[in-house]
Amino acid sequence: AAAYLLYRFTVAPNALLQILPALVVALHPTTFGANLYDFHPEVFAVPLLLCAYESLRRGQLLLMALSLALTCGTKEIAAIAVFGFGVMSFFEGHRRTGIAITLISLLWFLLMNWSHF
Repeated sequence: AAAYLLYRFTVAPNALLQILPALVVALHPTTFGANLYDFHPEVFAVPLLLCAYESLRRGQLLLMALSLALTCGTKEIAAIAVFGFGVMSFFEGHRRTGIAITLISLLWFLLMNWSHF
């Protein structure tokens, strides 16, 4: 799923350059191995983050929020990636959205890992 989304979002002058990032993601040993054995919910974080980025780019904030919430639900430390997404969106010009994502993901991370402190 992540490879397909990356293929769809990549803008390149020819088809080979467009499919290359998708192949790298699909054939990366970490992604490939995680999909072979057992069930790993953190594998869903990558396509969800790609969906959130495309939703932010298109201005579909509800879909972006849903994608980020589902990303946080994959694993406790996924909130760190969502925090980075908030910082990135802040510096791309989405100031309010970036601040909101950053604060909510930080709060989520602290709530989910409170027992570890």
